Amino acid sequence: MSPRVFLLAWAERRNASARIRIFDLADWLESRGIEATASAPVGGRFGDLLARPGFGGVARRALYIALQLCLLPRRVSRARRADLVVMQREAFPFGGPFIENWILASGVPVLFDIDDALHIRPTHFRPFGHRLRRFDKAEKIARGARAVIVSSEELERWAAPIAQRVVRIPTPVDTEWFRPSTERPRNDPPVLGWTGTAGNLAHLESIRGALARLRLRRSFRIVVIGERAPSRWGSPEVEFLPWSAEMERRLIPGFDAGLMPLVDSPYARAKAGYKALVYMACGVPAVISPIGTNREILDDGVEGLFASSEAEWIEALDRLLGDPDLRVSMGARARERVVRERSMDAIFPRWSDLIRELAG
Repeated sequence: MSPRVFLLAWAERRNASARIRIFDLADWLESRGIEATASAPVGGRFGDLLARPGFGGVARRALYIALQLCLLPRRVSRARRADLVVMQREAFPFGGPFIENWILASGVPVLFDIDDALHIRPTHFRPFGHRLRRFDKAEKIARGARAVIVSSEELERWAAPIAQRVVRIPTPVDTEWFRPSTERPRNDPPVLGWTGTAGNLAHLESIRGALARLRLRRSFRIVVIGERAPSRWGSPEVEFLPWSAEMERRLIPGFDAGLMPLVDSPYARAKAGYKALVYMACGVPAVISPIGTNREILDDGVEGLFASSEAEWIEALDRLLGDPDLRVSMGARARERVVRERSMDAIFPRWSDLIRELAG
């Protein structure tokens, strides 16, 4: 008999982490004969609308949280009737682990899935909501879960002393959704691209000086796909496009190089490297900071380039901008590696094996 798995997403499907680690996982499990139901905090088009950044964001966010609270009892009731629960991050983001303990007390095996350092207050991004968060909550949930699923070595080190069992399952990328362009254009000037949330703009800001100096010797465009544009950029100018899943899918294959700088910190070292994986899946060479998981997803000089200091960022980007053939060959190798090592078919079987084991 197929186990019944209930997956609690921490955010709506538009969120990359929730989409790939919960909703895509549920679809994949269903296709392999496991009864899997994914649940968003609100769900549907209304939930997606309320969760979007932009005009009226504070009021919409307040309504979103209120609806999330109203729907929590139903979600918890469904979780307690399942054979196994996958809980992503937290069932509710604010306060202590009261809701999570309600699920843990049911006796249903719980897999606690984390792909960010929930135990660390980010220093680069401090929205008002962080004042209401409990950064000791993740540890309390981890102690009660049957197993903790982590996406990075840094999170594995954190969970090992406190969890019953720790399993590292990297974040995959949908290599069918993110594909190279069939007719890759020759951009003139070349395009350096970045995609991400407002909370990660500080990482992009960290290489603004390098990009400004590089602009003195090379001609290029910078395209940012995100929740909001970088602020106070003079030179080089940035072309900003509001994020959507279709926008990413359409534009990233046209990048000549993808940017993933990170400001080094324990929080950054825990990241899953998803941004770089998306570039690579689209056949785009990535230039990334060799921090945390980033060190594992590509070999320097093979599928992309590492850069730490300002001088290294200038050197790496100058090298790619000056050699179109190198960009193409690196991008092709990047695509091959992601399909082989980080596609859903490469990663999700680890989930199904664990679920079948723990669900009995």
